[in-house]
Amino acid sequence: VESQVIDVEVANTICGGDQGRLCLLASTLSEEASDLMDKIDQAIDCCDWDALHRHAHTLKGSAAVFGGADVVEAARRLVVQSKDGDRELIGPLVRRLRMEVTRLQDALAALL
Repeated sequence: VESQVIDVEVANTICGGDQGRLCLLASTLSEEASDLMDKIDQAIDCCDWDALHRHAHTLKGSAAVFGGADVVEAARRLVVQSKDGDRELIGPLVRRLRMEVTRLQDALAALL
């Protein structure tokens, strides 16, 4: 059973039922997620584990606004692992996060 990628009711509540706000929030999150994934890649390339932690944490919080539990969980795992800076463990976590972000962006695009 595939989990729900986003929870529109959560986002609707945050937006006060305003469809225009919901669309703006969805568009902003989609763009921000792409930007944060680029920053995550750069942080790994530079072995900047503090930046990796910060960007993964930001992505986790942003996805939570839409009830994006799979992105939240994937980002949470990356946040935890960023403290050790083990590239072998971080690589698969980033691939999983990227997959979940793509699913999130597809779900957000369907709202627009």
